[in-house]
Amino acid sequence: MKKRILFLFFALSCWLLTNPTPSFAQNPPSHASDRATISWVPAKSLIWPSMRDGKFFWYRLDMGARLWRTPDGQKWASVEDGLWEDKVGRLIKVGDGKLWWYQNDGRNLYEIRQWKWEAPDGKWYRFDNKWNLWVSR
Repeated sequence: MKKRILFLFFALSCWLLTNPTPSFAQNPPSHASDRATISWVPAKSLIWPSMRDGKFFWYRLDMGARLWRTPDGQKWASVEDGLWEDKVGRLIKVGDGKLWWYQNDGRNLYEIRQWKWEAPDGKWYRFDNKWNLWVSR
């Protein structure tokens, strides 16, 4: 009996060491906006600013929730991987009808609370359940 308990303890310890829960999942990103009330208004232009790989772009979603971007507001291009960055550089992705933090090449996805993020311009943006864009006032 003791050997069985020791074996189970050892096996569980090995499993926990090889499959740790990412700290990101234990403590998902919190926002200052979680602690304060934000006044939201519909975004007039339906676009938001962001960075990707150190370059500035304007982003928008089409009616099918596909992501598009432009560096200058002239020619829009589809974003094949569907990713953009929040203010601190975390990758965000639309998928399966939800908004996700994207980590480790997609092996770890965490749904974003209230579907909101802070953009590099310091404003908060969020989507509603119909993918309409809202911005903080």
